[in-house]
Amino acid sequence: MARANVPFTQIDHLGDDIDVGETAFDEPDGAMFTNVDAQTVLVLQNDGAGTHVITFTTPFLAAGGLTVENPTVTLLTGEKHILGNFDPVVYNQPSGADVGKIYMDSDGVQSEMKAKVYRP
Repeated sequence: MARANVPFTQIDHLGDDIDVGETAFDEPDGAMFTNVDAQTVLVLQNDGAGTHVITFTTPFLAAGGLTVENPTVTLLTGEKHILGNFDPVVYNQPSGADVGKIYMDSDGVQSEMKAKVYRP
């Protein structure tokens, strides 16, 4: 899959503009971002005309092969949400080319969703 890679912005004492319009989700494969140590903060913005439901893939398998349900967040038209912290054990891809990354997908037109990732 060719997901849009959302780079992170380092947070410092000078702050940063919360303009989320930098990285759109890829069509049709969604987006991903690096989550090193659960200090990642994600800002999502819906630039579309309708509601979007964002689903986070949780590849974690508990004892006995039990899975964690993929959490979702709903963004209405024009809404912006801030989310975090993401437990790497639950959210990170455990192997392959995207090890250490979190996958997220939108149920609508992917390019209408914008994302920005922050790290301290």
